[in-house]
Amino acid sequence: MTSPSSLGRFLAVFVLGFWIAACSDSDDSNGQGKADVSITSNFESGNIGRAERAGDAEWDLYLKDDNNDASLPVNWRNWWYIRIRQQGEAQTLTLNLKNRGWNYFYVPVYSYDRLNWFRLDESDVKQVGASETCNSTTQSPVLDDCELSMRLDASLFDGRPLYLARFYPYTYSQLLTFLKTLEGHECVDQSSVGRTAVFQESIPYLTIRCPDGDDSQVVWVHGRTHPAESGSSFVLEGAITRLLDDMEENRNNSRNLAVHIVPMHNVDGVIAGNYRTTPDSLNLEVLWTFDQASLPFLKSDAPLENRLVNEPMRTVSQMFADRSLIALNLHSSNSAPDRPVFAFPHFGDDPDQYSAEEIQLWNDSNRLLNLLKINYDGRIDTTATGGDGFLNAFFPETWWWRTRAETAVAMTVETTYGRAGFPHWVTETNIRELGSSLIQSIYDYRDGVVPETPINLLRSDGQAEPVFAPMDEWDTKH
Repeated sequence: MTSPSSLGRFLAVFVLGFWIAACSDSDDSNGQGKADVSITSNFESGNIGRAERAGDAEWDLYLKDDNNDASLPVNWRNWWYIRIRQQGEAQTLTLNLKNRGWNYFYVPVYSYDRLNWFRLDESDVKQVGASETCNSTTQSPVLDDCELSMRLDASLFDGRPLYLARFYPYTYSQLLTFLKTLEGHECVDQSSVGRTAVFQESIPYLTIRCPDGDDSQVVWVHGRTHPAESGSSFVLEGAITRLLDDMEENRNNSRNLAVHIVPMHNVDGVIAGNYRTTPDSLNLEVLWTFDQASLPFLKSDAPLENRLVNEPMRTVSQMFADRSLIALNLHSSNSAPDRPVFAFPHFGDDPDQYSAEEIQLWNDSNRLLNLLKINYDGRIDTTATGGDGFLNAFFPETWWWRTRAETAVAMTVETTYGRAGFPHWVTETNIRELGSSLIQSIYDYRDGVVPETPINLLRSDGQAEPVFAPMDEWDTKH
């Protein structure tokens, strides 16, 4: 694991450019009587392009492409995380978020210690712009005139720095702190798959398996391939906590599970404050490259992080070749505010279009998803068909299919950033509860439970939510 001093040395060097970019317009020394305000991002996972004063108490914030790489798609420009300091008597500030990659409305979060987070009051956030797309529930590629404006009341500033972010951050340091709490547990083995390509940080690997277990259900999970998609980290905290609590008393026959987890695939990207890529602008999600000659190995030119993570994937797959396993790829999606958690199951149930093996994978995937829907009080969106488009790319699910076919129930599960099926904006606790519900659903799946009737998602007013079509977002997600 990485020592605090190692991480600190990296941050001191890497984020210097962030500090210069953000402070150049925001650090007030011009003698014009304006309040002394600074807006910076020189800390772990911090990110902003630039901050420009637009008035005595108003600032325009411009998002940054990952690694300042202007060749990346516009809709990969989404993550921001800043620190605001006011010297002297605090004043109410207005921040206008410009050049956004997505037009969906959301309510940012704030903190004083980067651990305990709160939502801004929704009445203090508004979407501004001439284009009708600013208030649309669908994504538009034309967003230059669509900004998010935030009012920060003076009462929020009590002499301490105020941290403000697009969504709840979850840093590499937070992960290491959480993993520290698992040390010494008889059912937890912690190791590393290796060190990252750029910053040479350790990529943690957990095996949760009790010595008296029979491995009747094997699960593989990895998350944070896209670094700013922090929802998966809260899902994993909730899942691990629930599983270990159950294992203490062998509730739900939990000691017979074998769960293998890479909790943070793209460690470098998380530290750098990127939204989607590594510091080399690689989108790891689509680069699990292999050919028929290389399988089950990835090709030698696949990104280092993918080759490292693929090593225990191969081991788990081969060790348990005689039984079905569940393989989950955790992500988060920019979606309409009311969209709940959803997934990407593959293929469908049409025998004229799909083989028996493909239909089996579809049915098994949906049995697990419908169990999750029940255990998470209906807050899961489902789709009528999955398709086979993933076979034309190099996703981790593609690798699982080519090596295990229907015996690996492999799919992506997406948390969302808005209300996510709740009557309020989703909280860290809500997302951890999803992790707990996922563990219960795995128990039920292993035990052969079949939902009699898939339930509908219900709004707080008791009305059924509209059905979304997750496959429409496949290209933009990946």
